[in-house]
Amino acid sequence: MKEKNQIPDPFNFYKQCSTMAEDNWAKVLEKTIATEFFAETMGKQLEGYLNYIDILKKNTKTYFETLPLPTEQDIHRLAGQIVALENKIDYLEDGIDDLQQKLETVLTYLSELSQSHEKNNKQHRLKKMEAKGSD
Repeated sequence: MKEKNQIPDPFNFYKQCSTMAEDNWAKVLEKTIATEFFAETMGKQLEGYLNYIDILKKNTKTYFETLPLPTEQDIHRLAGQIVALENKIDYLEDGIDDLQQKLETVLTYLSELSQSHEKNNKQHRLKKMEAKGSD
């Protein structure tokens, strides 16, 4: 039961008005969106937006090409050159390693040859000394 002295809620009235307005606008928008004219207009607007984006991309590319900054293509080319240099360095390092191994082999051979020569030299001197001593 309602009391006779109860004050009406102003927010309830506002809420009812707002809901009715939303419902009416929703119906109007649904009818508008469902029309062929709206679809054509949105298509033209989308096409215009895509043209704008294309022009913006071209202008931005031209702008950055005029700046003294590397382009994406410059960076890719430089990266390729760096990879090529790294490959050459690896090739040279492998060649140096091979040369070091060969040099170590030669030095080992020379050391053994020198030791053998010294041994032969000592034996030869010893034989000379023995030959002098027997005379």
